[in-house]
Amino acid sequence: MQALRKTIATLVLASFALPLSAQVQTDSSQQVIAFVQHFYDWYLPIALDQQKHSAYSLAITSKPTLFDATLLRALRDDAAAQTKAMGEIDGLDFDPFLNAQDPPAHYKAVRATGSLVTVIGFDQQTTQPAVALLVEVRCNGNRCVLVNFHYPANGSTKQADLLAILRILHPSAQNPR
Repeated sequence: MQALRKTIATLVLASFALPLSAQVQTDSSQQVIAFVQHFYDWYLPIALDQQKHSAYSLAITSKPTLFDATLLRALRDDAAAQTKAMGEIDGLDFDPFLNAQDPPAHYKAVRATGSLVTVIGFDQQTTQPAVALLVEVRCNGNRCVLVNFHYPANGSTKQADLLAILRILHPSAQNPR
């Protein structure tokens, strides 16, 4: 009889744990999607309005706490190299957060798979996304940071990510400070 009670108690506890686990995963997915969408809602108007300076440089200067330390350091190295180049391109020649030189008017975080959030860029008049990328996020409690940006392969390039591109562009900036 006691063995039967233990089995029933175990089954009851397991039935509560499964929905709780799914709820935690759903909450986590919603948290990273909301964080990424909030970033794009803030960043996109700046990027669309920027004329003289790179919008990403402004983002890392005005909101550095949104970025993981490794990504922040690599982006700062790129911004510094571009500043020194004076009229030349020495570094990124596209917006790394929008994956475009001429970005579409809207970006939407559509789903999360673990720490990766799928983001699509689109214009009002099109039904197909003009841009797609994966944003890597790390959350610790209620605080999330942007870790990396992954770009899908297209006809001429292989899949790439922002940190790998920055390591290629600025190999001498690899040493941690």
